[in-house]
Amino acid sequence: MDKIIKILNFTAAGFICLTIFFGYNAAYDVNYFVAHIYIALIAASLTILGQVAIFFYLLATGASIKEAFHEYKIDFGRDALKETREFKKKVFPFAMFTILLTIAVTALGGAVHTGVISRHIHGVVAWCTVCCTIFSTFNAGKCFKKNKSLIIKVIEVTALHNQAMEGKTVQN
Repeated sequence: MDKIIKILNFTAAGFICLTIFFGYNAAYDVNYFVAHIYIALIAASLTILGQVAIFFYLLATGASIKEAFHEYKIDFGRDALKETREFKKKVFPFAMFTILLTIAVTALGGAVHTGVISRHIHGVVAWCTVCCTIFSTFNAGKCFKKNKSLIIKVIEVTALHNQAMEGKTVQN
């Protein structure tokens, strides 16, 4: 699942770059302008979807670890729960900032179209959005690796616990 989220976010960054390309060429041909608008909507949607997927992935896996800790009384469970909170503290601010930048660059696009602000401001914010999307994805990827190892530990411990319980049931 984490690979899908990373692919989604890198695809979104690619679409933002494509949007920037069409945006820079929009002044030369109306077709570039139309393509810029459509691709920008796709890029914004993919970026927001990808960043929200980061949120949900870490929340869901953290909840699963917490549930396993309470159900099976895992000895390293408290440390695992602390670690999942640390992952969220490292990842969530950047993912949220990327979402806010994506919304801002989309709104600024409308402001450029109506002549309220310069297209250069819109361009700078668009490049910042690409950089933040890539950084947020790499940052989340580091935490995903550590999170995956925690999940594997929890699965191993719960599997051993279940085998032990089955052994007791068979002996009784």
